[in-house]
Amino acid sequence: MPRYIPRTASQWNRLEAVNGRQTDYVDHGPNRVPGLVLRVSPTGKKSWVVTARRPGMKNPSRFTLGDIRDLATLTEAREKAAQFKGELKAGRDPLAERAAQKAEAAVTRLETVDKLLEAFCQHCEQTNRTGKEQASLLRNDVLTHWKGRNIRTLTRRDVRDVVEQKKKKAPVRANRLLTLIKTFFTWAMEHDHIEANPAHGLKPPTPEHSRNRVLDDEELKAVWDAAVVAGAPFGAITRLLILTAQRREEVAGMRWSEINPDTAEWVIPASRSKNGEENRVPLTASALSII
Repeated sequence: MPRYIPRTASQWNRLEAVNGRQTDYVDHGPNRVPGLVLRVSPTGKKSWVVTARRPGMKNPSRFTLGDIRDLATLTEAREKAAQFKGELKAGRDPLAERAAQKAEAAVTRLETVDKLLEAFCQHCEQTNRTGKEQASLLRNDVLTHWKGRNIRTLTRRDVRDVVEQKKKKAPVRANRLLTLIKTFFTWAMEHDHIEANPAHGLKPPTPEHSRNRVLDDEELKAVWDAAVVAGAPFGAITRLLILTAQRREEVAGMRWSEINPDTAEWVIPASRSKNGEENRVPLTASALSII
């Protein structure tokens, strides 16, 4: 024998799952909606459920409309059930639409700048010698502006605003930031997060000129003498910079395993060189004596 839904909400609070099993209380009366029940679980949770047939399906299915906090009166539950069944009858599938919305929301969460930018920063740190510096630039100057945004909503204007903001304090650094942002979007395209690079075609905001001045002999001697007075480690590094003409980071990171005193060579491995290729540097007697 069916159990019926009480007329008042105050009576619903006293409903229980019979014999500790899930129990359905059926809608009844002249305004009833066929298939609508108030379901009580063994834990006491009460939900509105309607039985209806989805488009293209032979057998009916049960659909949860919400709990008694969402639909606080029988009238509200009936209206919701009638609307739901009407949409099914018209060929719509609210359940499938709801699932698609959830899936889209999940994709949106995955494609927030926060997560993608952090993944790219980790990629930089693992693959580039200057990766930590690049990651710091992105986290400090990009994430603060785009936090929570979906990457697909970013435009050229968004990129330009970030770069122009950086230009106010560090004009040349803004050029580096733009290059890094372009690389980030290219990486995102390669991983199918976006279809186009919104930074494509943007020009560096600050003109740059190559440095062509070199120290004359007197200036170079003054630097050398100051380095001798400074002592190790920075004085030695400075003199080796003069004698080898190599990059600062490469000289400062020199390892004993890279030095071959027999051939008077310093072999900078590909993992430490800027161009990713092994570099053999001849060492003078003066350089070897400093090392």
